[in-house]
Amino acid sequence: MKAFILTLLLLPTFLLAKTQDLVFKFPETNWHTDYETSVGEYTMTEMTKDGETVQNWTELVTMEKLPRQDTSFENYYEAKIESLQGFVSGAKVHHRIISKDSNSIFFEWWIEKPHFQAQHEWCRLIQTDLDWFILRYTTKKLDHLDLTRAKWEKPIQEAVIGSLDDMLESSNWMIRLNILNQKYSLEVPKNWNHTPLKNEKMNPTAFIDLFAIPHQKGSLIIDEVQEHHVGWSQKDYSDQFVKHFNQMGKCELIRYETIILPIGETIDGAIFGPMTMGENIVVKGFVCTVPIKNNYLKVFATAPLASFESELEHFKEVVKSIKPL
Repeated sequence: MKAFILTLLLLPTFLLAKTQDLVFKFPETNWHTDYETSVGEYTMTEMTKDGETVQNWTELVTMEKLPRQDTSFENYYEAKIESLQGFVSGAKVHHRIISKDSNSIFFEWWIEKPHFQAQHEWCRLIQTDLDWFILRYTTKKLDHLDLTRAKWEKPIQEAVIGSLDDMLESSNWMIRLNILNQKYSLEVPKNWNHTPLKNEKMNPTAFIDLFAIPHQKGSLIIDEVQEHHVGWSQKDYSDQFVKHFNQMGKCELIRYETIILPIGETIDGAIFGPMTMGENIVVKGFVCTVPIKNNYLKVFATAPLASFESELEHFKEVVKSIKPL
């Protein structure tokens, strides 16, 4: 069996790590391969942040490949935790299964502070007919685990066994560059259709960026907030937009929705509805404001009632990806 052949591709918005069969999309680009080894049919690659090594790391990604084992996922998981506990003295190894299906198991384990071995790891085992692939992300940075979880769990779950083309085809996001008085970038699902429209009513020189969601009859619109109110919070703006749509369609505020950005800041948006739009389609709406330098962008998105909650995750990912250029 061939050893791992690791390829790193730096694309406009992300880093892809490709082995012979396992492809993983990093949520960051400042990583490098620091160590590789192969013993018989077992291969392993370890990657660290730039400026760190496998001897001195705070974050570590490990990719392993070995022949398929004659045991269940549950047995592997239990043996892994038992082995870890045997190496740790004076502390408990906490653990839980995040998800499991017929071809993979995804779990996490952690050792709490102030133990000198304190760390947190997410581990996913994927099996094929012949092999096991193990993908692990381990961190010693334990102060903001909610942000770490939001950043790393999804990419680990989306790692695929196949070619680089398979990952690029299944990857949900692509870069879009737009101009709205200034340049900004964002990432949207590949199958969304983008149409820049002039905002004649509000500002003849400005554009609205409209993204249509095929098959779901939903949309996401990005526009500039025209009126700025001193002292207003993001919830105040959301309330204003909901009040506007309430007057038009008699919809109601359903709940507020908080989005945690990669830099740790939060955005407070609002979900409202139901209301009828277009071809008599009943939808829910999501609205929030995103600070971009000295301006604010308004993100307004809708989707039919049946698909709204699943599309909401896409809407939130788009908001997280918005950056000034």
